[in-house]
Amino acid sequence: MSRHIILWGLFLFFLAAPAEALIIETVIRVQVAGEVRRPGVYCLPVQSRVADAIQLAGGLKKGASLANLNLSSALRDGEAVAVLNEEKIKKAQKIEKIEKTEKPGKKKKRRSPAPSTKECFSLNSATLAELDALPGIGPGLARDILAYREIHGGFRSLEELKEVDGIGEKRFNKLAARIKI
Repeated sequence: MSRHIILWGLFLFFLAAPAEALIIETVIRVQVAGEVRRPGVYCLPVQSRVADAIQLAGGLKKGASLANLNLSSALRDGEAVAVLNEEKIKKAQKIEKIEKTEKPGKKKKRRSPAPSTKECFSLNSATLAELDALPGIGPGLARDILAYREIHGGFRSLEELKEVDGIGEKRFNKLAARIKI
């Protein structure tokens, strides 16, 4: 008798539970861009890895580099995977090497130049070094801006810069006078 009461109680619990609470996501959407054969947005099972996303996008193009990717990394819904070209990675590494060896032993000053000498940089053609020289942008954020530009095929407006993680309204306002499309 008590067994029937417990089962009946469980049945009523599931009937009373809101429908959205019972929905379990089994698919994630991931953007795969760069040096793959079929870039785009793909639906994958929840526990998918970076390697699965690349395989679904048709595999790598000739000259693609996996140096910046961890193929065994688990993916999350809404994530983007950018497969870069070997030449672009080598260029970025050369720029970083030059920056590190320019003035050994001296600390880099982060003061912006006087307003009359401020240089304006194009978001769609600026180098890592040029972006790094902007106020409030370090090498890490400069790399994020370059990665965003690579994935999305460039910036269409200055406001789009706010889509890059780490660029909020305050930082954008500091940069607005020094950037262009």
